[in-house]
Amino acid sequence: TAAVMAVRDSVSRRTAARAATEACVASLAGTTVNGPVCGDTPIPILFVSPTRTPEIAEHILKSQASGRPRLLGRTSLWPVRASNRRWAYRHCAQGMNRVAPDSGSSCDEYPYASTYEGGEHASVRRVALWEQFVQGGELSVFYTFCGIPGDVPVFKEFVVAPVAHAPRLFQCGLFR
Repeated sequence: TAAVMAVRDSVSRRTAARAATEACVASLAGTTVNGPVCGDTPIPILFVSPTRTPEIAEHILKSQASGRPRLLGRTSLWPVRASNRRWAYRHCAQGMNRVAPDSGSSCDEYPYASTYEGGEHASVRRVALWEQFVQGGELSVFYTFCGIPGDVPVFKEFVVAPVAHAPRLFQCGLFR
């Protein structure tokens, strides 16, 4: 039927947009971003820069280089987020038990605990506590401003781009 064909066409276009956006973001790694990037992508992009959060930016860059995804899907389901955080903190503590964590550090996980890709698939690392506060605020503003609700299949996706410098935190997709 026409409705089925329209859905298939929409899924096809979304799949192509994902691939194109991921390829574009991969090419941005470590570069300076001065304006809009990746053409007419419908997928929001979160820029992570060492000028704002140096340890977190390095962690994300290394995590992506080792195969962790750039394209993430936000979840607002409390059990998923809580499980992701528990896993990350448990593994961060195990990996860091040689050095007692001080009150000025925190466990960073990538992919984020607020995504379906977090949890057991995440990379964990201790970073400066102030960076976690900055990143948490930036992620919250990004989700809100770009209209990325949790658990809405078509609109929950976004891409994380570790860059050398970006004058803004994010670029919302075309349909935001």
